[in-house]
Amino acid sequence: STRKESSAASDVYKRQALARLEKPLTNSTSDSNKNTDLTPEASPLTLPPAHGTQTYQPLWDFNLGVAWARASFQKDAPDYGRIDSVLDQLLALPAPTVPASTIEDVYLLRVRERSETQASSINEILLAGIERLGIDSPNLQLQRTAKLIADGTVENAKTAVQEFDQTLQARRARLVGMTGTRLDAMTKSTEEARLDQFVWMKNVMRASIASREGLLDSARQILRNALRSQVTVPTQQRLQATLLLGDIYRRMGAWDLAATSYEEALSLIHISEPTRPR
Repeated sequence: STRKESSAASDVYKRQALARLEKPLTNSTSDSNKNTDLTPEASPLTLPPAHGTQTYQPLWDFNLGVAWARASFQKDAPDYGRIDSVLDQLLALPAPTVPASTIEDVYLLRVRERSETQASSINEILLAGIERLGIDSPNLQLQRTAKLIADGTVENAKTAVQEFDQTLQARRARLVGMTGTRLDAMTKSTEEARLDQFVWMKNVMRASIASREGLLDSARQILRNALRSQVTVPTQQRLQATLLLGDIYRRMGAWDLAATSYEEALSLIHISEPTRPR
């Protein structure tokens, strides 16, 4: 009986959490002049305060908001204004007990599917998340660095890579320090694997920068070492590195090696494509 009562109470509080997210949205107007600034600080905090209960947890608001936003992005015509409003409200909440990874997810959703004209605002949002979360923002730093390599200056991209590298070193030091001793073997192994992936991606970004600078031999060596390593990375990441290596070989006039890299890329494309029923 006690367990059923506890479960029922939890359901009530979860519904209340969702209501707190939806309430300000139902009262919003369709004013065509509403603020469309993408920075987290642009949207005022309109969520009512959490109920003073012993069982309420702010994490519920975050989990529900993130799940709702992800589902909204799957629609044919996502309501970006409404999505932004919910995510901005979450980011404005004081959340000392919410895991950094969950907060990072909100920032990542906040810059998802944005147009190129919003590049400066995207950078501001990513920077805000990085400043807030510090070394617990590796995915934000990874995305910002990738954008700078693609669209920013070489110097800014280099700086971002260096800062990302410092974050990875700090996380590695934390893992082998007191924090690491409190982790079980599985959790520690998972974090080590994630760090290895981040380092692999950082090295590929270094190769991209070297390629932009015309340092083709340096870029080639970095990519060859990365592709020969035993680090497990998503197929899409390995595909991009292989294509970049092929492009570097082509620019160097090493046509046979370029052709080999492109053939390897084709095999990776077949691996990444889902099997279609006949």
